[in-house]
Formats: sequence, C-alpha cells, structure tokens
Amino acid sequence: MSERTTAILLVAVVALGAMTGVAAAEGHLGVAVEQDADGTATVTVTENDTAVANATVTVSLANASNASYAGTGTYTTDANGTVGLPPAAEPVDVVVTATAQHRTASTTVTLTPPEPEAQPPGDSRPFG
Repeated sequence: MSERTTAILLVAVVALGAMTGVAAAEGHLGVAVEQDADGTATVTVTENDTAVANATVTVSLANASNASYAGTGTYTTDANGTVGLPPAAEPVDVVVTATAQHRTASTTVTLTPPEPEAQPPGDSRPFG
C-alpha cells in the first residue's frame, strides 16, 4: 500500500468515527402536552431534557369524524421549546408531532374544555 492510499484510508476512518460520534451524541426528541385548568394547552419539545427552540409542531385531529378543534395547524416553538394551544370547545383527541433536525416525535392527547366557574348559590344580582 502506498503512503497516499494509507493516508486516504486514515482520513476515511477518522471521518467515519467522527460521524458515528455525532450520531451517538444526538439525543431523543421528546414532545409533551400539559393542559391548564383554563383549557389552554402547552406543548413542550425537548432533547436530552433541554428545550428545543424553533422546532416545528403540527397539531391534527386524531379522528376527523365528528370532531373539530380551532388549534389544528403548524406552529414553531419559542426559545423555551414551547407552543401554546387554544382551549378546546369540546373533548377532542389530537396528534401532536414535533420535528427538529430531521428527528420526529409524536403523542396523542385528549384536550378537554375548561371547567365552568361555579356560581354562588342564590341570586348574584346587585341590589338597586
């Protein structure tokens, strides 16, 4: 083997090792959805427990029959790796898919409308 062939092989092995190291360093993309008492939902996208800014989040209906949700569409996460979704008018199952750096994660959740505020017993009109 010539010195040139040996050098080319050495460069190829080093490059392959570097690419393998990069692939192994990439973490698991995660997507989570939490809903507040007021009905708003927050989608959080993480990688290795770190927020992922500028991830693409797509919200779609899990079952399109007899359901609708004003929050379907495509969003981009903020610096905290989050996206806010509007409250649901009725219980609805949605698929939330996050994409960042050629990786994808999905979850299916049921969003519920906010609980109505309790009215005090009796007539609450002011005297007048």
